Amino acid sequence: MTTEAYQAFVDSTSLGRRIQEEMGRVDIQHPEEVERICAAIRSAFESTPFPPELRHEITGAYEQFAQKNAVRYSAVRSSATAEDLEGASFAGLQDTYLNITGTEAILTAIRRCWGSLFTPRVVMYRTQKGFDHRSVRLAVLVQKMVDARVSGILFTRDPNTGENRIIIEAGWGLGEAIVGGEVTPDHYVIDGQTQRLIHKQIAEQKIRLVRQPSGGNRREDVPTAERSIQKLSDDRIARLVSLARVIESHYRRPMDIEWCADADSIYIVQARPVTTIPAASESPTKAAPTTDGTAVDESPLVQGFGASPGIAGGVARILEGPSEMAKLRQGEILVTSMTTPDMVPAMAR
Repeated sequence: MTTEAYQAFVDSTSLGRRIQEEMGRVDIQHPEEVERICAAIRSAFESTPFPPELRHEITGAYEQFAQKNAVRYSAVRSSATAEDLEGASFAGLQDTYLNITGTEAILTAIRRCWGSLFTPRVVMYRTQKGFDHRSVRLAVLVQKMVDARVSGILFTRDPNTGENRIIIEAGWGLGEAIVGGEVTPDHYVIDGQTQRLIHKQIAEQKIRLVRQPSGGNRREDVPTAERSIQKLSDDRIARLVSLARVIESHYRRPMDIEWCADADSIYIVQARPVTTIPAASESPTKAAPTTDGTAVDESPLVQGFGASPGIAGGVARILEGPSEMAKLRQGEILVTSMTTPDMVPAMAR
């Protein structure tokens, strides 16, 4: 569904006026009010019926697609007009629905994708980046679902340093568990020039997201014997790197790629530009001076993979998950086992 379908849905119902009124009252300094406004708009999207003509066009196209390609389960993915522009990345903020089955469920998932333009995390991020909430539109892609054994993401350039390295993360089951921060994936680093695998870190994975026979997803325990083994074989890493190079060559810029694999093949399910990549730098990080001008020992206390480059200071606040984000105060440093997109409003502080 193109952005024109979204606009037709909004313009032919009361949603256009509702969005304009509600978004005009948004003040990100009052997160509770943002939550209320966003919940009201999303509820309106989900409860508003499709105009007959638009419904007929969508159902006809979907049923033809399903019959032609023997589709039982589908992925319903969102793509907003402001999703990946220079200096901003909305990757993972709008919603995706997996293993959707049946025409009515597809229609519901489309409306929910459209409504995900107005989650608090998206609204706050758009506000910070200066986007007009009322001009953003959203396209929806319906794909035949892969029964993924392993899934993950790939960057054709290191998104933290800008170095010519390919970064792959892989985990058992559906990739939404990785994107949503529910599991810690394997981490593989490939030299961009030689294509050699130069680093791998194997993570223990205790749960995975898999398909339910009736549609939708369920969480299950990973068998003990599979929890700490390499999720993606070296041969498949090489094949994935080869595919990534073709994609980057086509778009002529660094790319952020989502992929999955069943027992036989690797599939590319989404590719978008890496929009916030820094310039590569070979200069070492210097120790920060103290208030009296002397250098201090900055040997690392902990190590890991950076999600966003930079240096900051403040009080460390240890929180268990999204339900505790209200405890985070202005200027504090969030410490948590795994971040998720739902934490974005709190991070804005």
